Amino acid sequence: MEKYRRKNFITRKGYQLKFTAVIILSMLFITIFTVSMLYFDIYRVFSPDELSELIRWDIYFIRAGILLVAVSAAGIFLSHKIIGPIHRIYDALFSINEGEFDLNLTLRNGDDFNKISEEILRLAAALEEVSNKIPELPLEIASYQAPLKGGENPDA
Repeated sequence: MEKYRRKNFITRKGYQLKFTAVIILSMLFITIFTVSMLYFDIYRVFSPDELSELIRWDIYFIRAGILLVAVSAAGIFLSHKIIGPIHRIYDALFSINEGEFDLNLTLRNGDDFNKISEEILRLAAALEEVSNKIPELPLEIASYQAPLKGGENPDA
């Protein structure tokens, strides 16, 4: 059997982009803080002219751009590892709500949401069993009503 290859890593655009933005802003804050601390420590040792020769800002901006792209890709990938199973569970619950109990809810091996998906599948099976008994209920109720109309006690 061929291994499933994911084609679309963005399943919930708003959530995933917000997640990635939080990661990028956190990294940016840490980077600015660290660079400013290093700069002011180095500034005390070197003169401004020596410092401008020592630090090549163009290389730092290129590295920062590469890091930004890498962190963005990692943020989308990591958010998909979280939102992918949640998206499938959401779809399964929506199907149950629509009365479809025959679910195909499979998650990756080792996924933390596997226990939840197993319980949802058990819930769907139990709800299907109950919904299958619903057409039989009027007949069962009628069987109890008949003796009551005749004045007999069904429990006696």
